[in-house]
Amino acid sequence: MNFRRIEWIFLLAFVVLDIFLGFMFVQTSSKSTQTTGDTATTIIREMRADNISFKNPDTSEGTGYYIAGSNESGLKQLLSQLTEQTARVQSGGKLVSTLRATTTIDTRNPKADLTTFMSQRTNVIHGTEYVYDADLSSNGDYVFVQKVADGEIMTGAGQVHLFVNKNKQLTSYTQTYVNHVKTLREKAVTISEKKGPGCVVSI
Repeated sequence: MNFRRIEWIFLLAFVVLDIFLGFMFVQTSSKSTQTTGDTATTIIREMRADNISFKNPDTSEGTGYYIAGSNESGLKQLLSQLTEQTARVQSGGKLVSTLRATTTIDTRNPKADLTTFMSQRTNVIHGTEYVYDADLSSNGDYVFVQKVADGEIMTGAGQVHLFVNKNKQLTSYTQTYVNHVKTLREKAVTISEKKGPGCVVSI
């Protein structure tokens, strides 16, 4: 009889403990969410007070992959395929090239001319594995990013920067390349601008 009573006491204690821990978890999560929201509101209020203009943070969430690649870009072994340029690979793996034969670029619509240049294997190694990114590009510095899986690498590790002078001549470029890319995890949701004020993550 005493054993049965002790058994019920322990069972009741475990139920009460579970309820308590569940309540504490919900409270902690709620406070964390509230703190994040308060921080975002405070930052936006301070920016407006300092007359800093900005658009409302985007609430849309993107998707991306965790990937891995080799530290060795493999660009040095393929330098011989390039023509009409002086190219070298630096110790960090970045390729730096100065063109001997310049190409005229329509700076009003640079994507078409630059994509044509990139598609020639004698101009850029693995050039067809990159796509033009207007958001990263600026006047005179046009950026192509490396394609992987269903997206692009949005860091300096897989980019081509094409430099166009004031005379609209493509004169040089730099290239980084991620070799032997492997997807480590399935596609995941990335944080939005609103959830991460001041820190936009794209993969």
